[in-house]
Amino acid sequence: MTNKELVLQQLCNNRIIAVIRAESREEAYHTSIACIEGGVRSVEITFTIPQPHRIIEDLREKYDEKEVLIGVGTVLDAQTARVAILSGADFIVSPCFDEDMVKLCNRYGVLIAPGAMTPKDVMSALEMGIQLIKIFPIDVMGIRYLHTLSGPFPQVKFLVTGHVGLNQLKDCFDNGASVVGVGNVITAPGKVGDYTGVRQAAANFVAAVNEFKQ
Repeated sequence: MTNKELVLQQLCNNRIIAVIRAESREEAYHTSIACIEGGVRSVEITFTIPQPHRIIEDLREKYDEKEVLIGVGTVLDAQTARVAILSGADFIVSPCFDEDMVKLCNRYGVLIAPGAMTPKDVMSALEMGIQLIKIFPIDVMGIRYLHTLSGPFPQVKFLVTGHVGLNQLKDCFDNGASVVGVGNVITAPGKVGDYTGVRQAAANFVAAVNEFKQ
């Protein structure tokens, strides 16, 4: 099994990714730790945060990749993807499909989940060997759209993001999602330094995922 396949397997086992957006490197770092302490085993550091590559390096130094997956989100081009990979990112997430970015990730053997919205987007990703496709924003497209899209593409593993709350989590999995990205619903307390609140919110989502697995 390749490293990409192992990462994909871990993501699908973990079921949720905590998407970290923050105003500062310090906030992002402590929010990430709080999510992990709450039981989340996959975090996504977005490249909208100042010095995101430093956060990746700090987290990778603290956590072994077998214990916690550290991904990078809001990656828009191959150059940014390369910085993330060299910093230790386990996977790359993008809101869009960019052929050069996909080729670079394939070259380095790193899992990438590019964004898609239409069947044509999904087909383009499949033809490039993509194993995980991001449907974004799910709150705009609607969860039934994911269900419909899964019909002609039953072989695809979908990552869905876009204001997914606890009440929508089961619907996402029931309608074809393999992995769900959760952001502000978990991380919002970190914006005021309430990392205990982040930890509790993360634990609530992990409990919901474990209940769904059962």
